[in-house]
Amino acid sequence: MVMGASVIGATLAAIVMVSWLVPRLSRNEAARANAPQTPNNAPAANEPAANTETSAPEPTKAPPVKPPSPPVNREGPPKEEFPPPVVEEQPAIAELIVNAGCVFRVRPRGGEWAEGSAQTRLGWNDRIQVRAGTLTLTRGALAICCHARADLDLVQVAGNPEETGATVREGRLLVARTGGGACSFATPVARLTFASARFALEVWPERSELSVVEGSLDADLGAKPVRVATGNLAMLAARVEMRALTSVELRALENEFRPPRDVLLSWDFEGELPCSLGMLTQGGALGSARALAASPEFAAIGSEKAGEFTPALNSRLRFWVKTNAPSVRISFGVSSGAVPRTWFMLRELSGSGWQLVDVPLVEFVAPAKDTQGFATHPAGFIQFRMRFPDRSPVMPSERMMQIDDVEIYTPR
Repeated sequence: MVMGASVIGATLAAIVMVSWLVPRLSRNEAARANAPQTPNNAPAANEPAANTETSAPEPTKAPPVKPPSPPVNREGPPKEEFPPPVVEEQPAIAELIVNAGCVFRVRPRGGEWAEGSAQTRLGWNDRIQVRAGTLTLTRGALAICCHARADLDLVQVAGNPEETGATVREGRLLVARTGGGACSFATPVARLTFASARFALEVWPERSELSVVEGSLDADLGAKPVRVATGNLAMLAARVEMRALTSVELRALENEFRPPRDVLLSWDFEGELPCSLGMLTQGGALGSARALAASPEFAAIGSEKAGEFTPALNSRLRFWVKTNAPSVRISFGVSSGAVPRTWFMLRELSGSGWQLVDVPLVEFVAPAKDTQGFATHPAGFIQFRMRFPDRSPVMPSERMMQIDDVEIYTPR
């Protein structure tokens, strides 16, 4: 009974609460619907009232900007950067001597023509055209002097990459080579093979002309090669036509191989005897008429006179010699004091024909370590003596020596 009274009481209390709450909620909802839509900017209890007619709204501060952070490397540490590989420049295959007034151009294989200069670097199969003056190409023991209108390529000799050859299309060349393996030049009509030789080569599209000053060449026109030796001129076309060069032609051609120089002394023995030791003999070097020969009454050939030339430090002695002696002693005297001092050298020789000797005077041995140098002092007494070993099989009456075209000169 008590429980029933409690339930009835709770029910009545809930009914009274609902009847009070529902009207109140309805009045509040109506008040909100009729209120103005402007915000209520009434100051708080402790703040002064704001003048809404003159005060601008307070600007809103932008949030601070954080500096960008580096991207997270999810692939591990950065890769190490290496410098680009160093590409070594290939050395030039030949040195250039560009004479004054020389004009030439070069075209690499597959490239374009470019004007050449002393700094031009040549490579294999580069095409060279000389339009004016002369250009000299040197590689090892090979030297090629190219005259105007020369048109050629430098090539490697087949089977021997260390050897240099040439393909000559046109023009005039002076070629000198002082030994080595077989070297070859190709022209439109022939292939020339040689080892040690000096020669002039003139090339046209239909024929070539070969003049040999020293040594020999094999000319191959497609049949059996023909040997062209010293002192001969060969016309190469459909066949080989050969004749001997005259002494005038040979000497003029030989002189073309000489560099510019100042001549201090010259003996060619074609006129009066210029020296006091020796005797004139018929038949000299390069087909000349006469030479100077030893005789039983002279132990040496040459001169006893002093003051014939004044050498410089770079002066040279050049002469042709033919002898059966294994060596020749060459000497000259220098009048740098009261008594002339003798400078000398021993030159070994081989072969029995005419040989060219060209040596600098600085290679001569001084008479003593404290001897004053020969440069700028009057000199003479130039002499040539045969030297045989003590037990030589060559009898004194069979000993022979001739010299020709003696020259002391200073290169410019």
